[in-house]
Amino acid sequence: MYALAWNPDGSRLATAGKDRSILVWDVTQGVPFVEHTLIGHADTIRALAWSPDGSRLVSASWDGTARLWAVATEQPLHTLVHTDYVNDVAFSPDGHHLATASSDRTVKIWDASTGMAVRSLEGATDSVFSLSWSTDGLRIAAAGADKEIRVYDANTGTQSQILIGHLGAVRDLTWLPDGNTLIAGDMTGALLVWDTTARRIALEKQTSDFAVFGVTAIDDTRLLVTTAGGEVMQYALQYTREPWHTVVSGTVSSGDTWVSMGLNRSDQEVYGYVLVPNNTGTPLTAEVSVRLTRPDGTVLWTQTPPVTSEIESYAYFLSSTLVQTGSVCVAVTVNNVSYDPVCEP
Repeated sequence: MYALAWNPDGSRLATAGKDRSILVWDVTQGVPFVEHTLIGHADTIRALAWSPDGSRLVSASWDGTARLWAVATEQPLHTLVHTDYVNDVAFSPDGHHLATASSDRTVKIWDASTGMAVRSLEGATDSVFSLSWSTDGLRIAAAGADKEIRVYDANTGTQSQILIGHLGAVRDLTWLPDGNTLIAGDMTGALLVWDTTARRIALEKQTSDFAVFGVTAIDDTRLLVTTAGGEVMQYALQYTREPWHTVVSGTVSSGDTWVSMGLNRSDQEVYGYVLVPNNTGTPLTAEVSVRLTRPDGTVLWTQTPPVTSEIESYAYFLSSTLVQTGSVCVAVTVNNVSYDPVCEP
């Protein structure tokens, strides 16, 4: 089984997978039983989503289509076509539109009433594995094999953000109900919490040695995470967006450069990121290196992220543990220009 989805009131569970059929289970009678069977796909079904009113179900398949079904009649209403695998699907919060993610490197938005394509969201350089519609319906986040998360304006199709920091293909992502926070899991087993307002990683957790295949938000503070190893884990989010400090600024090639760090005075982890925005339209090829030092100049940690080009911004998450109580300093070098380290007692 590759896909399952609860209907809005929790009375029905839809399941699907390699056998190409969709089973809709009634779970209200104590012992679940199959109430409806939906047949029509020609290959493995990878994802399912219910309409907000619970009357329709949409399925995504490796046969290159997504199908919209009337559950009560077990009949397909519309077939939505891509040129490669369809990996994920979602209804808009108001139920008027659908979004599909495909290995053809696109996300498409469809009119749920007519089945007609409304717009195509471009920019991905490899297969798109997952998408998520924000709770207000205004934004769509999508990610996949290129390790980058793209955020789009759902009404215009304009790409508004690229979030870079994952070291493996992103297999699943979801918005929290707060409408600002994205949670994404990747093939390395990492779970990253993204603050999309600040465009930074707010929290990183290595969940497992196995790939993260599923991320579900229970509410603003709790997550369910599933992995390729068969693990199901619940996490409580405990982080803050505010206590990070902007410690370096300047102008480098095609944009400004900042280093932000959360600093501790004892033997605890120190988190931060480097952001090099590119707002000029010129490809960004700056090399960014980061070092964590003590005030006496002793280097505790050094990292040089890979060169990045043709992106809106570049974020790299770093983590280090101080070896003794005391101050730390952060410095950044971009295009061989070094900025003076700024220390935090």
